[in-house]
Amino acid sequence: MKKIIFFTFLIGLFAGCSHSKPPDFQGRIIDIKESRVLVVSNVSIKELETRTQTQLLNDKAPNAVWINVSSINKYKVGQLLEVWYQGGVDTSYPAQAGAKKVEIIEEPRRLL
Repeated sequence: MKKIIFFTFLIGLFAGCSHSKPPDFQGRIIDIKESRVLVVSNVSIKELETRTQTQLLNDKAPNAVWINVSSINKYKVGQLLEVWYQGGVDTSYPAQAGAKKVEIIEEPRRLL
């Protein structure tokens, strides 16, 4: 009987954990075009203010993704995002992907 209760507990524990999948990508928005945001990982606000987009893309390769988003109005250059992909990722550079979920985890501390 104890084994049945223990295994039931383990199954419930694993089932509950499966809903909290970590993000597929985390990075800062460096550009916004049409219905996409260009997100690059490991970019500071200072780098964003002092470097060109080309310099950032060259320095941070291959860590850049154009993310297709449904509502472009809530996004600003400098925001730090966590992104969960929807479907596959086009492996061009920068890569391209759809977003199942996007969370803004930090607003820029300075205006660009």
